[in-house]
Amino acid sequence: MVLAREKARIARDYATADRMRAEMAAAGLTVVYRDATGRPDKSRGAVTWYTNDGRTGPPSLSTVEIESRLRAWIRARDVDQNHSRTRDLLAECAARGIGRSENWNSAGGQWFTAHGQRGPMPSLEGDTPAAP
Repeated sequence: MVLAREKARIARDYATADRMRAEMAAAGLTVVYRDATGRPDKSRGAVTWYTNDGRTGPPSLSTVEIESRLRAWIRARDVDQNHSRTRDLLAECAARGIGRSENWNSAGGQWFTAHGQRGPMPSLEGDTPAAP
């Protein structure tokens, strides 16, 4: 449900996103966005969640997994120019707790997670396209 809400937010379907947030709250699931320092940020950042019974998420990802997901997103955005896939991949990154710094689209842009991981935005140089 966190992924579905992120897709609605990215598509700017705020009515659906708000409805889903209310449904998650009623079910005991709270979503918190965190900035690069780990502080709560109301509108953006790395997604974290917790439930009334003590479960938390999302699970930590390795740097390789994070960079692979970001490369897929960058490829869909810049190379394939597939807007629907770009939105879906960005929502998946957000739902998995991957945030982007404010200058993410420039040289020196960074990614971060709520678990304290961080690194430079990956490039597509040397990246081979996936087989069809």
